[in-house]
Amino acid sequence: MLELVKAFVDEFNAEIGRSAQDSENKRTALKRALTDIERKIAGIMRAIETDKAMAETNFANAATPPKLRIHPNLPALYRRKVERLQEALSEAATQAEASEIIRSLIDRIELTPAGETLAVKLYGDLAQIIAFSETATGNGGCGDTQPTRII
Repeated sequence: MLELVKAFVDEFNAEIGRSAQDSENKRTALKRALTDIERKIAGIMRAIETDKAMAETNFANAATPPKLRIHPNLPALYRRKVERLQEALSEAATQAEASEIIRSLIDRIELTPAGETLAVKLYGDLAQIIAFSETATGNGGCGDTQPTRII
């Protein structure tokens, strides 16, 4: 009987040892998984912080929209100035000076054959004024420093 008790104790201790080893192996695997998850979370947090910093930098460097207000009487003023220009171009006394002023607003004119007609590209301040007025009135135009095209 002593032999049976000794065999039982030995077997019991061996099973406890195997169970302890299994538990330790599971704990080690779980610890490794937890460490891996924490590493991934830290990487994600770094990426989010980097994106946030970039977004904050971009926001800080973004230009605020201009608060441009055009006077409501601008169309009437423009109309009067165009009428005066027409008068100045019609009068012999001021025609030369008015023509010279208009010429100073033009950098160059390009004429390109387009079938039976010519395509005209106007460059310079006058082209920008025309483009701006076309954009402002909704009649097209480019609204930037591109040439105004008259076809």
